[in-house]
Amino acid sequence: MTERSRAQLCEEFEISLLICLKELDDLMPELDRRYGTRIILHAMAEHVGRGLRILLNRNICDDAQAQSLIRQIAATALQEPRPPSRH
Repeated sequence: MTERSRAQLCEEFEISLLICLKELDDLMPELDRRYGTRIILHAMAEHVGRGLRILLNRNICDDAQAQSLIRQIAATALQEPRPPSRH
């Protein structure tokens, strides 16, 4: 694969990712009214876990790539200051 085609694939991935995120963002208000944020996030975590299992079983990614995605999720979740805990 040439550097140009690799760059083009990365760009196409980024564009698709942004479009998908926008569509998910559009769905969130209705889901939040029906279920609440906590339930939605747990369901999404379950969904992502199942998706990773499918990718692993189909040899689309390996354990290291799955762990990398999990680290990316954690970094995204923990990168900004949070309000004090309500516990």
